[in-house]
Amino acid sequence: MDNITFDTHEFVKDLIGAGMPETQAEVLARAQAEMLNNRLVSREYFDLRLAQFGDVLKHDLTLRLASLQVVTVSLIAGLIAVVSWV
Repeated sequence: MDNITFDTHEFVKDLIGAGMPETQAEVLARAQAEMLNNRLVSREYFDLRLAQFGDVLKHDLTLRLASLQVVTVSLIAGLIAVVSWV
C-alpha cells in the first residue's frame, strides 16, 4: 500500500506558529504521520481490493442466479405435473 505524503516539518511549523509548544507539535506530527501511513488507504489500493472482491461478488451472484433458475424450473415442472393430473 502506498503511503500518503505528509509534510511533518510544515505541520510542526504551523502548530508552533499557532502557539503550541515545539515538543507537543513534534509528537502530534509523528502521530498524525503514523495514522495517515498506517490507517488510510490509497485510491490504487482501494481499486485493487474492489477488483478482488468484485470477482467474488460476481461469482456469488452467478451461483445465486443459477440456484434461482433451478428452483424456478422445478416449480414449473411441479405445476405442470399437478395440472396434468387434474
